[in-house]
Amino acid sequence: MMRLRIVTLAALVALPMAGAAQSVPGWAEPVAPPPAPTPATSMEGPPPRPGGTPTQVPIDGGLGLLALAGGAYAAHRLRRRPA
Repeated sequence: MMRLRIVTLAALVALPMAGAAQSVPGWAEPVAPPPAPTPATSMEGPPPRPGGTPTQVPIDGGLGLLALAGGAYAAHRLRRRPA
């Protein structure tokens, strides 16, 4: 009995909406997709970097310090090694 009432109520609600003309507001109307980009036909090469040429960074100071620390750690481990 309850199922019949639910089906009847759904039919009464859905029938008036089925015949109504559906209008969409102007802001919600679908628009055509933008055209696909065309592939480049000229061989210009890569674009320039956005910041110009990068500055060079010296790494010899930090690399020497890292090698010194590694040597000190190796000497420490070799002295602690059990005989």
